[in-house]
Amino acid sequence: MLGQNVKQFPEIAKRITDEGHQIANHSWEHENFTDLTNEEVLYDEVIPTSEKIEKVTGVYPTIVRPPFGAITDETIEFLGYQGWKLVNWSIDSFDWHYAQDTHEEIVGQVERHYHPGGIVLLHNGVIHKQTVQALPEIIELLREDGYEFKTVDQLLF
Repeated sequence: MLGQNVKQFPEIAKRITDEGHQIANHSWEHENFTDLTNEEVLYDEVIPTSEKIEKVTGVYPTIVRPPFGAITDETIEFLGYQGWKLVNWSIDSFDWHYAQDTHEEIVGQVERHYHPGGIVLLHNGVIHKQTVQALPEIIELLREDGYEFKTVDQLLF
């Protein structure tokens, strides 16, 4: 979750954890980490976000998904030394691209590329209504093929 969104919509963050879902850190303002120093990434984007999430939900996430999937090897190493775990996706649904198109394109993208242990990139928010429409079909498709859903912690750590 973005820190600024948790600040604006704390009830949604609380509901997510109350319903048993895992929350991870996606930075404060969705800045491209490759444009920031390691210290700016840590102290301006990552730590404030996890602190806000913890204040609202009681959970302090140590998993970070960098905005745009953009991060340097140096920053990965720097954050790793600080105890942060970095995760990206293996299947891009391109829902960020199809915001004005139909949900079928999002489902089709996942259907063409899903695989065991895959992490699907999906977005939430007002501009991603097609993702909300696509999600039930994606879930059904994967379940019918025998897949189970896991949290990132369950899958990777």
